[in-house]
Amino acid sequence: MEFRYQVLDKSKNLLQGMIEADSVKQARLSLLQQGYDVLLLESVRERYQKMRIGDVGVVPLKEKMLFVKHLSLMIKSGMLLDESLEALYDSATGRMKAILHRLIELVKKGSLLSDGLSLFPYTFNEFFVNMIRVGEKSGSFEKNLVNLAVKLKKDHDLTSKVRSAMMYPAIVLFALAGMGITLAVVILPKLLVFFKSLHVDIPFATRVFIWAADLFERYWYGALLGFAGLIVLTAFLNKISRTKIVIHWAVLHLPIMRSFSKISNLANFCRSMNLMLEGGMTIDESLEIMTRATNNALYHQRIGYALTEVRRGIPLSEALSRYPAFFPAIVTRMLKVGEVSGSLSETFAYLAEFFEDELDALSKNLSTILEPALLIVIGLLVGFIAMAIISPIYQLTGGIRR
Repeated sequence: MEFRYQVLDKSKNLLQGMIEADSVKQARLSLLQQGYDVLLLESVRERYQKMRIGDVGVVPLKEKMLFVKHLSLMIKSGMLLDESLEALYDSATGRMKAILHRLIELVKKGSLLSDGLSLFPYTFNEFFVNMIRVGEKSGSFEKNLVNLAVKLKKDHDLTSKVRSAMMYPAIVLFALAGMGITLAVVILPKLLVFFKSLHVDIPFATRVFIWAADLFERYWYGALLGFAGLIVLTAFLNKISRTKIVIHWAVLHLPIMRSFSKISNLANFCRSMNLMLEGGMTIDESLEIMTRATNNALYHQRIGYALTEVRRGIPLSEALSRYPAFFPAIVTRMLKVGEVSGSLSETFAYLAEFFEDELDALSKNLSTILEPALLIVIGLLVGFIAMAIISPIYQLTGGIRR
């Protein structure tokens, strides 16, 4: 932990600077042992928390990717950090412009860029901040910026591919919802009066149809509120630790979704570990960051368990092999080879490429996988509506003929 201090030396000269210690008590004792009179001693983190503005608003992933990429190019060309941030500020908009304004202020006062970024945890996660911090401390700032830009680009490409793959199912489901609302609002009220006036035995499908129409006509607002409430409730439960685990367990076990979730978590884990190890972090430091930067609660738990084992001296491959449902054999076997050969970072890079290719292929095939299921659902729905409408009319005409 870093502390900022102001002290007087034996000649009563005012000195100020930074000191690292485990606690404020230890920092004060260290300064006193050097013969200083301590005037001010405060935690850098707490100081920044006092300065922190509300981290609200959303910065798109693409905008963060471009921010890091352009910053790396400017630093590589020889520009100073504050000059680079000012150049980026001129072309930024919205939330990112406000963040850059604060970062410029802090950097000009002598603060590290990573300390400024840490003020916005909802915009820049712990992995992002620590990649910058390690680069600043190890002298590989430019290299870590480039690596981080590569990681963000891969995340952006993956998100774009998943969205493209989900476009077709989304359009079909939207069309189904539009058809259902049109039937319920425009057609059903007219047919309802007609069906109730028929003096024939109404088929079961038609009775279900009438019941659904009546229910929607009376409580349509309740259905809309219930749907909105379900979305809000799910988002709220996803913030609570116990219910979050249940939701994430369901995501990892739902058909189709489980493959996407598992492979994307593995790709993110391997790519992040590769970049952190390459950037100069130790295995336990990297795992500790991953426990806070991993979105899935179940992977978060397993990585935390693995971190505990690694700190006890157990190899990472062996620690992860205890959770085969989350880390398949290809991961643990490849990591074991990387540990023996001393090329663990390169092994993580290979695994990241492997899982990213798998995810790419899965996203391309998603429409093909979902198309038969969607056609079956549409066919059943259209068939049910047709039977519900045509059956009583057919019975009525048959009764007239007799």
